[in-house]
Amino acid sequence: MPGNSTVDHYTAGMLLSGAGDALGYRNQLWEYNQSGPAIHQELQDLGGLKNISVELPDWPVSDDTVLHLATAEALATGKAGEELLHEIAFHYVEGMKDMEGRKPGPSSILEPDVAAAESPLPLILDDGTAYEVREILDSQRRGGLLEYLVDWEG
Repeated sequence: MPGNSTVDHYTAGMLLSGAGDALGYRNQLWEYNQSGPAIHQELQDLGGLKNISVELPDWPVSDDTVLHLATAEALATGKAGEELLHEIAFHYVEGMKDMEGRKPGPSSILEPDVAAAESPLPLILDDGTAYEVREILDSQRRGGLLEYLVDWEG
């Protein structure tokens, strides 16, 4: 029986996306290089594309692909609605544990000053009591629910 072409296409897209990201990231060296000619010259200096083996440890995927994969893992659970949002949050927290050695972009939660400048305004609650989370430190599943260990502000 032939494979499901939608799943096959999705899988191929994920693999090619990760390989392309690792190549373009080049272990942080090319991530923010906006000069195509400079990148092409460095690629030629490396012996050209055919002489590169995009594999660890020299060619890791970027923080973007780590979180892209976290989203894919959450979507693969088949959950929907609020359950899916909790699943995505769980996988993002897990993905953040794999950020060592990567260079986060300006919208990453690893750069709180930039992220805070882009954060939405707080909600005003009727009773006036509100708590702000400084950082999500960890997460776990207990009884089918997702629990978070947080560092509270203030």
